Amino acid sequence: KPNGDVGPSVPPLSSAFHSDELLIFADQTIRNGGALERAIARQPGQDVIRVTAQDAGDIGVDLGRGFKRVLPTGNILKNLETNGAPEKLENLRSIEGLYQYNPSKKNWETITIFPAPAP
Repeated sequence: KPNGDVGPSVPPLSSAFHSDELLIFADQTIRNGGALERAIARQPGQDVIRVTAQDAGDIGVDLGRGFKRVLPTGNILKNLETNGAPEKLENLRSIEGLYQYNPSKKNWETITIFPAPAP
């Protein structure tokens, strides 16, 4: 995690953008489309926030592809549904990510961002 903590923060899938241009487009969509503001409002007082697919919604663009996680890690009870053969996911049309507030620059910096299934 950004602050050095360890824990059961395990996404349900591994995914990648089709291109660097789509990654930049996705980050700008989060920043300019209201998803970052919704995530900040949902997690007041935090300096690291998670933007979810529910925050971003279906952005109407095929951003990337991925695979559902095969083996459970972190919190086993919360990740039981990730057991089994990998399932390839195409046409990922939403975004998830982590952002950290930089007080010296007074802005939110992208830690990680990845394509996700639309909610």
